Amino acid sequence: MKQFECADAVVLLTAYRSKSLEYHTVLFLGLDDQQWWAHDRDPIESTSTFFVGLSRAAQRIIFTTTNPFARAGRIADFFAMLDDAGVPEVDQG
Repeated sequence: MKQFECADAVVLLTAYRSKSLEYHTVLFLGLDDQQWWAHDRDPIESTSTFFVGLSRAAQRIIFTTTNPFARAGRIADFFAMLDDAGVPEVDQG
């Protein structure tokens, strides 16, 4: 694995594999209710894993969605907190 590492590389990791690491920017791809929480029946574990990924960012976090209904379901409260905090939303549609 070391042979593929370099200073300008984009590192792709699962939230689990990112434990104890820190990056300038963390990107969440496809952050919607169906993708993030669909495979884990334990909501506490899902939330904990989400926080692990979230807390890896030193400067910036970017969330992406592909589903126009991504803000529904269990993740709706999280999107509401982002809105309340004034986090900008960029529509690339």
